[in-house]
Amino acid sequence: MPETMPLEEYKELTKDLPFVQPLGECCGKPLMETVHIEPLEGRNTLAVERTCILKCSGCGKEYLSKWD
Repeated sequence: MPETMPLEEYKELTKDLPFVQPLGECCGKPLMETVHIEPLEGRNTLAVERTCILKCSGCGKEYLSKWD
């Protein structure tokens, strides 16, 4: 289950992560492990395009991706 955190902490964590398309690959393996999902924190769920942090199961490298 992905961890929850405040929005500001999430933004700080993701500012230097490389972006990858959903279902992207790293080390020849699909990036399927979702570590964090961008929190909504009172924002309109229909107006916010959320992101998530994915982790490679091979090397442990983290990426930023679209959540939907």
